[in-house]
Amino acid sequence: MALPMIEVREIGKEYRIGQFVRYRALRDTITDGVKRLLHPASLLRQEKDTNSFWALRNISFDVNEGEVLGIIGHNGAGKSTLLKLLTRIMAPTEGSAILRGRVGSLLEVGTGFHPELTGRENVYLNGAILGLTKSEITAKFDEIVEFSGVGKFLETPVKRYSSGMQMRLAFAVAAFLEPEIMLVDEVLSVGDTAFRKKSLKKMQGVANNGRTVIFVSHNMAAIRNLCDRVILLEKGKVLRIGKPDEIINDYVNAGQEEAEPLSKREDRKGNQKLCVRDFGVLNSSREISQALISGEAGAIFVDLERLDLVASGPIRVSVILDTLFGQRVASFSTEWTMQDIMDSVTPKFRMVCNFDRLGVNTGHYTVTVNVMLNGENSDWIMNAGTIFVEQGDFFESGVAPGPQDGLILHQQNWSVEPFKGGGGCPFELHTR
Repeated sequence: MALPMIEVREIGKEYRIGQFVRYRALRDTITDGVKRLLHPASLLRQEKDTNSFWALRNISFDVNEGEVLGIIGHNGAGKSTLLKLLTRIMAPTEGSAILRGRVGSLLEVGTGFHPELTGRENVYLNGAILGLTKSEITAKFDEIVEFSGVGKFLETPVKRYSSGMQMRLAFAVAAFLEPEIMLVDEVLSVGDTAFRKKSLKKMQGVANNGRTVIFVSHNMAAIRNLCDRVILLEKGKVLRIGKPDEIINDYVNAGQEEAEPLSKREDRKGNQKLCVRDFGVLNSSREISQALISGEAGAIFVDLERLDLVASGPIRVSVILDTLFGQRVASFSTEWTMQDIMDSVTPKFRMVCNFDRLGVNTGHYTVTVNVMLNGENSDWIMNAGTIFVEQGDFFESGVAPGPQDGLILHQQNWSVEPFKGGGGCPFELHTR
């Protein structure tokens, strides 16, 4: 049986907080060794008193040849630290990692680039680090330059490149020089939309060619499409390893439970004259609920607070639903109904969107809330939370569609009618 390409056993990384650690000389190592022999108890007490932080602890997993492993988790979970341990940028405090093959990594913008060297020189430098000969690099050079789109600036030192240019060239080098193992962190978010799509397509090709990939990302659509398995990290530990859809659902649910209240969210846009304080759903009995039911009546509400008591004018409120993978599902907005909602005289009030039958299929959906006041953006919160839609009898037939049957449900009625065609297929057929 073939050995795994990546083998991680009980790996951990500890940091000491608030301490300056100087470079150690040979005499320091010898002195510490003598102290351990002569005064082991006092040294143990000293180590226990040290304020330390474990960024990772007891991490174990294998990655087989040709497998794409995704790593997800909230900020600070230890994702980037794990990749730095695998690439030997940092040494683990405990445990070990074995990588069987040539490793190409893309961890941070400009990683592995010498700022004083030109783009051309850095391509050859990175190739040499990967163990390739000059002729092997030259054979791939034109493809690398074409993919990166920096050919015009190839003779310019990379210190003058923008972060996007550095990232494009670094990704092209890592992808086209064909290491057996690729380690990719969430750096694709630096590029523009067109390049991100092109990069993800290239990574799909890399995976299909049998190379082993570890991919860290917050892009759940990319994780779902590229990965065979996914690891969910939380506070430096592995919560679960499994199929992408299952792990992504766990990740979203955990994030919802630990999410900050909207009143404390600072990653919002707008002049904040009228702010979103909360949102939620009402069931068919007009009670606050944890979920909506597909095919039944309900409502979505948004609680608002006016911080500028002078500002006034018409209000527009929008609630947007996306899948966990970033696909737009539905928008609820006063704009679509052409309703001019005038500013309330009270500082706090609730806006409610009512619907008779919810035409959205079962699943978890992320919510974005936007509020306009007098034609100006007042508050915009991306990923304000999630809404769960339970499976319901949308067609009133006793047969409920599942998630595999699509996101949107349409009322329909089938009938049999006489065929009135002139014979033959009404569509033009093309045969080879």
